[in-house]
Amino acid sequence: SPRTAPEDFLVSVEMDAFDTARENFADGFRIAEKLMPPEGSARAIRMFGSSSLNFAALGRGSLDIITGSRKPWDYLPGIPIIRGAGGEMFFYKDSLGNARICAAANKKALRYAKERHVAAGMTLTEKPGYVVNIAPSV
Repeated sequence: SPRTAPEDFLVSVEMDAFDTARENFADGFRIAEKLMPPEGSARAIRMFGSSSLNFAALGRGSLDIITGSRKPWDYLPGIPIIRGAGGEMFFYKDSLGNARICAAANKKALRYAKERHVAAGMTLTEKPGYVVNIAPSV
C-alpha cells in the first residue's frame, strides 16, 4: 500500500458476531476507538465480517490494517497473502486471553497498529507456535 500516514490508513476491525461474550465486542470497539479520531487518526474503518475478505483486501492494497481474527482456521490461510503482499503481522491477547492477529500493509501501518492496540489495553504477544513455518518462502 502506498499509504504511509496514519490519517490515510484504511482499517478493518473484525468482531466475533457468533460469539456471545460481551468482552469480544468491547475489545473490538475499544481498538476501533483508538484507531479512529479523535483518539487515533485512521481515515476509515470497514467491517467486512469475513477474515478471507480482509486478507484479500490487504493483499490487493485496499486496506492497510486488519485486526481481530482469533480462529486459526480463519487467519492461517491469510498469512501467505500478507507475506506475499509484503505485509507484516503481530499477535495480541484480548481481554479474555484469546490470541488474535493484526496485519498491516507496511512497517508504518504496523507501528501505528501496535501503538493503538496497546493504547486500547491489548497485550502484544508472541505468535502461536503453529504459525512459525507457514509459507516461509513467500
